[in-house]
This record gives sequence, structure tokens and C-alpha cells, in this order.
Amino acid sequence: MPTRSQILRTLTLGDRKILIKSLESLGELPELRYLRRPEKGLIMVRGRVGGTGAPFNLGEMLVTRCSVSIEGFIGHGYVISDDPEKALAVAAADALYQNPRFTEAIAGLLNELATSLSRAQAAQQSQVASTVVEFFTMVRGDND
Repeated sequence: MPTRSQILRTLTLGDRKILIKSLESLGELPELRYLRRPEKGLIMVRGRVGGTGAPFNLGEMLVTRCSVSIEGFIGHGYVISDDPEKALAVAAADALYQNPRFTEAIAGLLNELATSLSRAQAAQQSQVASTVVEFFTMVRGDND
């Protein structure tokens, strides 16, 4: 069983169209109550030199966040960029996954999103690999 962190990662990074279409295909859903309507804002991205050095501010990134309650189950959605519809969909899917009535349906959605995400990452890695430049040094034979 995936952790909540893994679930939210898959929902957030997954394909927007698949996520929204799959939620719509679930039919009539329980009433959704906003705890935080979709809102956009900036967050500070921090980095570390070499991954272990002192932290430094890299820059700001635009995110959209949303929090909902569905039948007492609370879901949160944070997405990169100005996309209130996807933030709402992530929050709703998060809340629905916690509800035993919808866990199986959302698990199917997560599998579909994970497969799509893996394919996209493999395509990106393939594209990056095709641009790799390998350097080599030739040894001259006149230094005997």
C-alpha cells in the first residue's frame, strides 16, 4: 500500500487530463466542502550546494493549493503553476482515497497515473540520452 506522500506525489505529477477525466467518470460524488478554495501563490525554493551544504534560496515558484473535506475525509492538493482545477482534483482524489467506499476506484486512477508518468519520464530520459556528448582523449604514440 502506498504512503500518503507517494499518493500525493502521483496525483500532483500525474497527467492532468487523466486525473480530471477519471474523477468525472466516478459519477455522482459526495458533497465537497472547501476548507481552502483553490488559490495561487509563490513559494521559496531552497537548495543545498552538493546536496549537503548550507541551504540557500534558489528562487520563487508559482503554486496553486486547495483543501477540501468529503464526508469528513480531508484532502489537500498542491500543484506547480496556476491550475486551480487540477489542485481541486488532487485534493478531491486525496480525500476520496481515504474513504473506504472510493479507495479501490482511486487506486485504479493512481495506477493509471503512475503508468502514464513512468512512460513520460522514460521518454524524457531517452530524449536527454540522445543529446549526451562523450569526450575521450587520444594517446599520442610519440612519447616512447
